[in-house]
Amino acid sequence: MVSTGISIRMIRRNYADVDVLVVSSDNEGTPVSAIEAMASGCPVVATRVGGLPDLIDDHRTGRLVPPRNAEIRWRFSLQLMLPPLAHY
Repeated sequence: MVSTGISIRMIRRNYADVDVLVVSSDNEGTPVSAIEAMASGCPVVATRVGGLPDLIDDHRTGRLVPPRNAEIRWRFSLQLMLPPLAHY
C-alpha cells in the first residue's frame, strides 16, 4: 500500500466549504476529485462522459448533464446550492 500522506480527514476538511463540485469535461475518465467530493458528502454536477455515469447516481449523489451545456450545468449547480424552499 502506498501512502500519499493525505488523510480522509484532510480531504473532508478541504471539501467542507464546497457547496457543489462541477466537473465540466467533454472527455473524462473517472476523476478523483468527484470521488473525493462524494466521499465528503459534497454533491457533484458532472457531464455524462467517461466513467462519471458509473460513479454518479443521477438525482441521488449528484446530477449528470449533457456535455457542452453550460446553462443546464449552471441551473443544476444552483439548485444544489440553494435551500430546498428556494427551489419553488
